Amino acid sequence: MFAAEDVNGIFITMHVADEQVLFLLLTADGTVNRMGTGSEDNTEKQLFIDQPSSEMFEALKSRIQPETTEWEGGYADPEPQGKTCCLTVGFMNGDGEESVCKFQYGSESQGPPPDLCQLVISAIEITEPWYQEQKQLTSEG
Repeated sequence: MFAAEDVNGIFITMHVADEQVLFLLLTADGTVNRMGTGSEDNTEKQLFIDQPSSEMFEALKSRIQPETTEWEGGYADPEPQGKTCCLTVGFMNGDGEESVCKFQYGSESQGPPPDLCQLVISAIEITEPWYQEQKQLTSEG
């Protein structure tokens, strides 16, 4: 666990009923990886990778709350309701160290803490224009 200002990489994975519905990686050097929408009924499995600029990373990094990087380890809802969901959020620092938290819960349960949920939503929103552009470029090719 380390301070938000030390973060130089953020990764997010989301699985629903053992199906990966989101993979997202943003790094300080501008690298972006994204697959999926994060929605329960996601069918998009193509991974897009690019290095457009560090703007998306900086925008997401600015939304990290102080308590967000304090979550570390695994947490599981003892009585999940609905489909089994697993959210993993990780942070990397300049030394290559990682801090990872993993939440397992049900699609009809409360889910992870609000600060982590908001970070995931922000990551999807920040990368969405780029993601749509990548899909468009692929369909034209």
